[in-house]
Amino acid sequence: MISVWAPTVDEVLNSLKNRDWPAWIDTETKSRIQRLHRCQDRRRSLAGHVLARTMIAAQIGIPVEEIRVNYDRFGKPELLSRNVFYNLAHCGVRVACALGSVRLGIDLEQIRNLHSFEEICKKVLTPREQRAIELAEDRLERFFEFWTLKESYVKATGRGLSHPLASFELERTAVGWSVRDRSSDYNWSLSTYRLRDGYWIAVCADTPSLGGELCPFEICLTTSFPFQE
Repeated sequence: MISVWAPTVDEVLNSLKNRDWPAWIDTETKSRIQRLHRCQDRRRSLAGHVLARTMIAAQIGIPVEEIRVNYDRFGKPELLSRNVFYNLAHCGVRVACALGSVRLGIDLEQIRNLHSFEEICKKVLTPREQRAIELAEDRLERFFEFWTLKESYVKATGRGLSHPLASFELERTAVGWSVRDRSSDYNWSLSTYRLRDGYWIAVCADTPSLGGELCPFEICLTTSFPFQE
C-alpha cells in the first residue's frame, strides 16, 4: 500500500498554529527552504516537509521531532535507518507526498496553458508519445498526464533533472503504466490520478514482476490534511 496525501498548502500551514513546528525540521532542510528566492516557494517547500513528517510519524509511530532525513547526491530526501520511502511534490495551491515500503516518486502538476507548447512536447516526449498527444481529444490534458508520469519516474530513480525526459518512453498496460528505459534495471509501475480542481498526480513505484508482468500497486489517496486545528 502506498499512501498519497495531496492537501492545499494553506491546510498544512494553518495546522502549525500553536505548535513547536521548527523542532520538526532539521537544519539541512531549513537551509534548503531558506535558499528558495520566492516566498510562495518557501511556503510550498515547508508545507511539503511538514506533510511528509506528519505522515511518517503516523505510519511508524515515533514523534515528529525524532524523524531524521538525509539527502542523496541528487538532493532526494530519504529516511535514516527506516524501511520507509517517501517523495514530495508541489504545484499551485497543493502539495503532495507519497509514502510506502518501496522506492517511489511522485509528481503533481496543475493543468495550465503553456507558451511554446509544441517545442516543450518535442523536448520532453519521444516521437511516439508526441503522436499520442497529437491524436488526443484534449492535447493539454493528455500532455500533463504524460509530464507528471515522466517526472514521477525520474524522481523515483533519484536522478531527477539529470535524466532527460525524452530518453525513455511510457507504455500503457492493463493495470496502469510502465517505462521502457534501457538505463534502468528496476520494475517500475506508474499510476495517475486526476483531481477535480485541475491537477494531475502521478506515482511511480518499484514493484515486483510476476511472469513478466508488472504487479499493480494499491494507492490510498487523501486530498485534505487530516491533522488540522
